[in-house]
Amino acid sequence: MKVWGGDLLSGSTHGSGCGADQLGGLQISVGLELSASSVGIGQTLTGSATLFNPTSAALTLRAADIAARPPGGTNADGPFDDLYDGPGVTIGAGQSFVLTGGRPITSADPAGNWYAYVTVDYVAADDASAPFHDSACDVHFTVTGGGSGSGSSSPPAGTITVDTATVLATISSRELGTNMNVDTDMTDPRVATAVTAVGAKALRYPGGTWADQFHWQTNTMCGNTPQIGALPINANGKFDDFMTHVVNPGGLEAVITVDYGTSRSRSRHGHSPRRQGSRRRPRGRLPGRTT
Repeated sequence: MKVWGGDLLSGSTHGSGCGADQLGGLQISVGLELSASSVGIGQTLTGSATLFNPTSAALTLRAADIAARPPGGTNADGPFDDLYDGPGVTIGAGQSFVLTGGRPITSADPAGNWYAYVTVDYVAADDASAPFHDSACDVHFTVTGGGSGSGSSSPPAGTITVDTATVLATISSRELGTNMNVDTDMTDPRVATAVTAVGAKALRYPGGTWADQFHWQTNTMCGNTPQIGALPINANGKFDDFMTHVVNPGGLEAVITVDYGTSRSRSRHGHSPRRQGSRRRPRGRLPGRTT
């Protein structure tokens, strides 16, 4: 977004800034002044200067700009990161035109010392050899926190260093686990092999949502589960199969999910081995069981 404006005034106006200057037939009666001497990304920098026509005829400009150059830039070669590309305007004899405008500073603008100046382009057949007339006075300003100037809004590249020699904390083996639903054939040797291959240390049984409907005494489902409907039970997916063929051989930890109260009308004691017991069972072979 560019901020701009311009007013035609009667008579000559003098003021501070760079002071009087000549731009071909026009004069800069009030030198270029900027709204700030230092700007950061996201801030808008504006400038203002007054052009005066001292001649007896109107002068027409194809463009009247507040040009700006980043560090290392030049008037002729750019980069042409102007503050304001003004419109064409006709300034009558004895009239003044206030050139004012600006733009936001973006991350594409390089940080450092910039300068700004006024430049105009006349609409005249004999002016083709030198279309732009630049003011002799430059106004300097600083862009802070700018980018690389490549034209991209991406932040500059950085370096991330990882110190692999310093240990901040040890992850518990319980964080490395997997879910074992009761539809799994626990006696299939490929199951235990796959669990070992992924590095799982804790195994959850009989599942998550499945545990809401699981009947421990009969190894069946008590009706449909709303999220997934009727659930199949594998004949070799019983708790004993889970412990005998997967948990104990691998020295793993069994994490038991029990339903508490959501299906009490179906069985008074049949939903879990311990209705108010711990959700996490002891590691390996359970006390009092023979598997």
